Amino acid sequence: MTVMGSAILVVGILGAFEAEKGGVRIRADVQSSIYTWQVTNVSAPPVTRFEIGQHHGYYFVGPEGWQVDADDRIFRAWTSDRLRALYPSRTGTFSLRMSSGGAVLGPVRAELGFASTEPLVFDGVWGTAPEPGRVVFLVALILLVLMLAHVLLLARRDRVDATSPTATDVPDPPSQDSTAA
Repeated sequence: MTVMGSAILVVGILGAFEAEKGGVRIRADVQSSIYTWQVTNVSAPPVTRFEIGQHHGYYFVGPEGWQVDADDRIFRAWTSDRLRALYPSRTGTFSLRMSSGGAVLGPVRAELGFASTEPLVFDGVWGTAPEPGRVVFLVALILLVLMLAHVLLLARRDRVDATSPTATDVPDPPSQDSTAA
């Protein structure tokens, strides 16, 4: 399954995303609030750097012996130890936890660095993305419309109740006494 040198496979049932490009495969897996990326060097030069876009992540983890760092937009991991690099047929696991502060599962950019060649960029890898502003606006608008509809229904019910006769306003039906004839 090759499309211009990259293969993309989305496995919805397993909750995973895979992309292969330039001799490297990235598998993104999401379990609750834990995002994990397995980077497998299939046939590329040794991988020495991993960067991925992130939003509201914490507890960043890289392979043993790799250094990790993050700011409010990017999670980075790297190694200068040649023995810790991801050589062909080796896999490194990177992960983070996502807080619930406006982040959603979405496509982000991942970049892999090599000791001797240009970086390799993957666009559209699953990661923690900022919640789109239009979604927040749409949710607020829907809540406002629901509140307005609720108020209008209550007002209509009160108006119908005010115009309908109450039990004390309705005269009692004449009694049909069997003795009166």
